[in-house]
Amino acid sequence: MEFHLDPNIQISKLKEQFNYAFPYLKIEFFSQAHEEFHVSNRKHLINNQDTPLSELSDKVPHELLILDPHMKVKEFEALMEDSFGLHIQIFRKSGHNWLATSVTDSLTLKEQNEKGMESINRPVAKEPMDYREQD
Repeated sequence: MEFHLDPNIQISKLKEQFNYAFPYLKIEFFSQAHEEFHVSNRKHLINNQDTPLSELSDKVPHELLILDPHMKVKEFEALMEDSFGLHIQIFRKSGHNWLATSVTDSLTLKEQNEKGMESINRPVAKEPMDYREQD
């Protein structure tokens, strides 16, 4: 998957690129980081989808990033944090809901996407709570 990074690109465009490659996953951007296997605090969610990446970090280059679908979610989130200063959380489709992948961050992007696709085609099995609204 090719991921076009540019300081002037809006987060909505980056989300579209990601969703094109992984239609059952989505990225959300936050103003603060979260720990591995933890959920980002909802109050730090960036709601304005027109926000350019340059407003979130001064480390975003003009770069073509090639993402391996076999990269673990926690590795992708760490890459975006450590290399580009972008605080992201990956969510997976689960039936009609979106779940933060915090409990399953050790799965690959491909595996997460497949789980999301399977959840659309079958009744959702009970699984560990991935996302809890936090104050």
